[in-house]
Amino acid sequence: MGIQVGGIDIANSVIDVEFRINVLEKVIDRLLSVAPPGTLTDNDIQKFRDESIAMLQNKYPSAGITKKG
Repeated sequence: MGIQVGGIDIANSVIDVEFRINVLEKVIDRLLSVAPPGTLTDNDIQKFRDESIAMLQNKYPSAGITKKG
């Protein structure tokens, strides 16, 4: 049994999240390999990162989540 916080097994949750992200990365890589050039730009990716940070900051306001670098 891993560390439990609020009834959540943290180790299992981390492994599940890593697995799901890995699958999503592979799906996206495959889709981008057949997409027309310019379908996804560096600006798009930066926008997604900024939106994701804002979402996490709203969801966990006391966590002190900030953008790295």
